[in-house]
Amino acid sequence: MDSQRPPPSTLPPSMGPGARPIRPGEASSKASHADMTQIRSTYVFSAEPEHLRIGYQLYGEQRDYQVPYESIPMNRLTRWWLCGDSERSKATGIALIDLMRGVENTVRRPITQTEVEGLTYYGCKRGMYMFNGTILGCLIGGAIAYRTRENMKFPFMNAKPLERYDHFPSRKFTIFQGQMARTWWQITRANVWALVAVIAMAPFAAAAGDVASMVGLYRDERTHQLLMEIKQKNVNLESSSLNRPLEIEHRRNAGHDQPPSQGGGQYEDAEPQGSFGISSDNTYGDRRTDMGMWSESTSHRPGDMQPPSSTLGRGSSWRKPLTPPSPPQNGRHEESDASFGSGVFFDDDDASPVARPDNGEATRGFRKDNSAEAWYRPTWYRIRTANREAPKHDPDDPYRDSSSPQFSREGDQKMRENAQKEFDDMLERERRQGGRDDYERAVRAGEEGAANSGMSAWERRRNANRE
Repeated sequence: MDSQRPPPSTLPPSMGPGARPIRPGEASSKASHADMTQIRSTYVFSAEPEHLRIGYQLYGEQRDYQVPYESIPMNRLTRWWLCGDSERSKATGIALIDLMRGVENTVRRPITQTEVEGLTYYGCKRGMYMFNGTILGCLIGGAIAYRTRENMKFPFMNAKPLERYDHFPSRKFTIFQGQMARTWWQITRANVWALVAVIAMAPFAAAAGDVASMVGLYRDERTHQLLMEIKQKNVNLESSSLNRPLEIEHRRNAGHDQPPSQGGGQYEDAEPQGSFGISSDNTYGDRRTDMGMWSESTSHRPGDMQPPSSTLGRGSSWRKPLTPPSPPQNGRHEESDASFGSGVFFDDDDASPVARPDNGEATRGFRKDNSAEAWYRPTWYRIRTANREAPKHDPDDPYRDSSSPQFSREGDQKMRENAQKEFDDMLERERRQGGRDDYERAVRAGEEGAANSGMSAWERRRNANRE
């Protein structure tokens, strides 16, 4: 019973069963959500009379920027919507600072003043797209409510008799009656239509804002070089991931706990990135900050790389090299027990004349001596083709299509029939050579059985006594 107990843990029991320490540089979603409020409490975003003040901390260093309004043209309506009160100002500041932290952690250098101005301008521009989408949704909802005012049509509901709207909000709890009740019902219906329209317009407005912001960042001279650096980081990361998939997978399977390198400066090694080089798991720098600014694609993990699909045509499909598989590392084979299957009479192949490997290729398997010649053909296939020279194919022939069958259907069927006929003839010769008397007795018994198949049991017994 003592051997079945789990090993003692160095972590306190208060952390519960299954707790494990987090290695440096390892992302933790629970830690991110727990520390997100503390990290964002260091954000500084305020609308001064002459400029916007932006400040945050990254790797223990304070970043302070002052963005003048001349570099980010905003009218009074835009300024009121983005920084009108504390709630909107906080939401705008969190979105902008999360974006800056993610970009700085990706390019591994502090961003300049001009780059901050460009990021702030196009970040505010995306916020204005959301504001315009809200206004447009309200207008569309109001228009639909006005067109359906006569029958009191609500969203996702059929029109009901107008007498039901003479009491507001209900017959049991009546506050208004008559025309006043119908007026309040019209106001309620318009708000419901506006809410539905705003919810429906939100994803379209966000997508339009993302596209407009990214196009502007690429075209603006202040941020074009920054976006090119992010793109280069993505290209380098993808190439390194493709060149070292086996090494990474081996380390992952081996489970080596190696500490991260400390010689890379204050910025950590870049993780697999999203579409524009910003980490797709919303972890930047200290891996505890959600950007919440632009939508990002799924990260490309080295272990999740898939071979390209065969979509380029029949002759140019992706092929794997026909190399014998390496034996398992643990020294075990998926075969029967060696004590039972040892010897020359226990071979793991099929001697049937119609048995042949799939697509004419060699059968994959391992010999019991773990030899490298692990590809072999069935016994009858080797006997049948012993005196027949097989067609030789150049393995490096570029015009050879591995996906096409080696034999046609007609030839394959004919070869199977000939093999079955040869096999039957061989069995017939073995029967005759084994003993003439036994063979004749067996043939005569078979003939008598066929002749007496229509007789009754009494007739067969009487014929046997006569003989």
